[in-house]
Amino acid sequence: MQSRKIACNGCDLLIELPSVIAEDKKWSCPRCLHTITRGHKDAVSYALAIAISCLISFALSYSFSFIGFDVSGQYRDIKLIQTTLELFNQGYYFLSILVFALIGFLPVVYLYLLIRILLANIWGTTGKDLSYIAKSIHRLIPWLMVDVFLIGVLVALIKMWGLAHLSFGFSFWAYIVFVIQFSYLLYLVDQHKLWQWVKDAQ
Repeated sequence: MQSRKIACNGCDLLIELPSVIAEDKKWSCPRCLHTITRGHKDAVSYALAIAISCLISFALSYSFSFIGFDVSGQYRDIKLIQTTLELFNQGYYFLSILVFALIGFLPVVYLYLLIRILLANIWGTTGKDLSYIAKSIHRLIPWLMVDVFLIGVLVALIKMWGLAHLSFGFSFWAYIVFVIQFSYLLYLVDQHKLWQWVKDAQ
């Protein structure tokens, strides 16, 4: 069985792993016990299905009402995109661009790049740029903060619960589904799987 060496994300120890990880098998770093990878049955097709589902959930979360506020009989309905537009309109230009990039643009870029590698693997097509795409994905991961944004929204809603009557729109639940799917995708697609898919496609 072929093997490849990969550096542990926790302590940089160089570890030799087999190219194929058995289903439900977990490999951990012998020095720091950081989990390197987990085996999964038909991981490529499974990851592709989740990635496409993430794109659908993301599109729905930006298409409908996110949250409604009713204060003293005055009702206001907002969409998710308005969270960044309001910052921009109030003069917080850099902050609005940063928020949009972290919760909107970069997650979509990650999904697009990942789907390119997965489709190349499934279709058996070669791509000289797959290594560059995998490196770009690795650099993007620390900047993907959709879960942090959701936690911030939930904390803000708890503080506003006694001040206004809140109603949650379809986009709010779609975004929660997106965050759950996206977080699981990040958990599923570890560094070992990603580079093995690149190697298989090439």
